[in-house]
Amino acid sequence: MIKIGVIGTGVMGTYHAKNYAAIAERDENVVLAGVFDTIPERALKIAEEYGTKAFSSLQDFADNVDAASVVCPTVFHYETGMFLLQKGIPCLIEKPLATSFEDCENLIKAADNAGVIMQVGHVELFNPALTALINFLRDKKPVLYNASSFRMSSASGRITDVDVTEDLMIHDIYVIREIVKSVYGEAVADSVSASGFDEGKDFATALIHFTSNMYASCCVSRISSPRIRTLDLFTDIGKLHLDFIAQTLHLCQDDGVTDIPVEKAFSLELEIKSFIDCLKNKKEPICNGREALESMEILWRAEKGLKAK
Repeated sequence: MIKIGVIGTGVMGTYHAKNYAAIAERDENVVLAGVFDTIPERALKIAEEYGTKAFSSLQDFADNVDAASVVCPTVFHYETGMFLLQKGIPCLIEKPLATSFEDCENLIKAADNAGVIMQVGHVELFNPALTALINFLRDKKPVLYNASSFRMSSASGRITDVDVTEDLMIHDIYVIREIVKSVYGEAVADSVSASGFDEGKDFATALIHFTSNMYASCCVSRISSPRIRTLDLFTDIGKLHLDFIAQTLHLCQDDGVTDIPVEKAFSLELEIKSFIDCLKNKKEPICNGREALESMEILWRAEKGLKAK
């Protein structure tokens, strides 16, 4: 039996706890062992809701779990992840992995030294529409010209510890790297620039050029309405339009629009199931620390450009 706990019981942490509890009902080899939060009342409420325990300390949590989802604010990912990894506890750490290159490197090394899994929570990687797109690209191998992503939201107080780039743009950088790799085998960015309001705190656009000669633009906002999560991919066989929210994928050509089948599902549930599968079968996560860091390096280059303006 795998005892899994959740650290952080905010909005996203609650979703993690809910999914583990639901999976545990169907899989006798998985149990939601408990939750921990620096706000005890919040942890207790979630524990009662999902029939588990609210731990009183991080040490108490570590003593009673086999694996953990780290869903606390980004600024605490490093110290929390290091505490658990150094105790040999596999972790699913929500994106972004950490706030600096050194912290990301240290987390990767800690997981390697302990010989345990560290998965990074890039939930869009498990979006069924993206899976359909990657499969289509691997089959057709078109020439990629440009990718244009929009990830827009209205004002929210849910995430305030990082700017919109690390909150939202990191999703699309990772996704676009996966798209480029699916056709060309690698995704190396040789040029990154960015612009935005207030040094990109809540609105920013990045322009990325890959050595495969494909451009990508990523536009993100936390001050826009309505909520949008889309990506347009321009290729030599037409434009592919992906909607992450609707989980739809269309191929747009001169003679019309073709719907590409997508098996809709909850992306977070798929991500957590993948983590559990890695734990059970000692598999390398689809989104490991090194892949996450390579995406973060592109993001930091964009942020450097924003701060220089």
